[in-house]
Amino acid sequence: MRLRGSRGTADALGLVLMTPFVIAVAVTVVHLGLAVDRGAVARSSAALAAQTAALERRTSDAEGVSSAAVLAMIESAGTCPSPQVIVDVSDHRPGGAVSAEVRCGSVIGRSVAVVDRFRWSRP
Repeated sequence: MRLRGSRGTADALGLVLMTPFVIAVAVTVVHLGLAVDRGAVARSSAALAAQTAALERRTSDAEGVSSAAVLAMIESAGTCPSPQVIVDVSDHRPGGAVSAEVRCGSVIGRSVAVVDRFRWSRP
C-alpha cells in the first residue's frame, strides 16, 4: 500500500545521486585547507630561517643553524613531506640582509631579514 504524497524510490534515488557530490565537495574542502596550511608553514618557516640567520654572529654558521631550525619546525608541523630550504647569506654583515626561501611542494615562502648593525659592535 502506498501512502499519499510518498515519493518512494525518488527519495532513495536522490540520496544515491547526491552522496558522491557531497563527498567530492568534502574532499575538495580538505585539499584546499591543506594547501592553505602548506602556504602558511612555508611563509612562517622562511621568516624563521631569515631571522635565525640574521641573528647568528658568524656567517659560516648562519646557513646551517637557520636550515636546522626550519627543518625542526616543519617536521613538528607535519604538513610538508620534503621541504627545501635555501638561505642566502651573501650579504650577512652588520646592516646587511639575509634572505630565505622555503619550498614545500609547489608552495614557496620567501622572507628577508636585516642584520642588526649594532649587534656586532664591541663595547
